[in-house]
Amino acid sequence: MIRCRRCNMTRADGLCLRCKWTPQRIRRERAKLKVTQDMFAHGLGVAWVTVARWEALTGGSQPSKRNLALLETKTAEWARGRR
Repeated sequence: MIRCRRCNMTRADGLCLRCKWTPQRIRRERAKLKVTQDMFAHGLGVAWVTVARWEALTGGSQPSKRNLALLETKTAEWARGRR
């Protein structure tokens, strides 16, 4: 295990999930999938306003550990399904 390059938390691949899933990345991944915030939220089992808050550059909220793990697995799963 190594430390996250940004926040110094322990992580296997160099960045912890919290640092990996920035508002910009969440928005970019959703845009790649060509889905609305509502569709993205439905797939994750959260409200659309939650996704909007995650994507907010200022004053937003960060995903919980559970939702960070969901973002990681679901976006990879959805990306594979598009191919």
